[in-house]
Amino acid sequence: MHAVSFNKNFGIWVNVANLKLEHNFGPNSESGTGSCLAWLTTYRMDQKFEPGFEHYADLGTLDDWKGFDNQGHQLGPVIQGKLGWVRYDTGFLVGISNAAPDTTVKLNLEYEF
Repeated sequence: MHAVSFNKNFGIWVNVANLKLEHNFGPNSESGTGSCLAWLTTYRMDQKFEPGFEHYADLGTLDDWKGFDNQGHQLGPVIQGKLGWVRYDTGFLVGISNAAPDTTVKLNLEYEF
């Protein structure tokens, strides 16, 4: 797996794009190199509260990219921030293509020490 991350700030707007390529090896692995894209934009109001939106896309294999409806695209609002020693990231993503799940709820908590 190889991932590349791009970050760009516009004042208090923070943009992050991640591109991931993965290729499995072994006798039972699937052929082809898979690709995914993730985009996050947040509004840095305060360290404790940063609202924004995310877009996730499972683009399929590089040698057989399918059309938009056959790729897994999800979009939705997110909130992230840091409360004391705990960093949180939560959101509600909606499938915007036929191949994507209808809804996804996410909650990530990190305790820093």
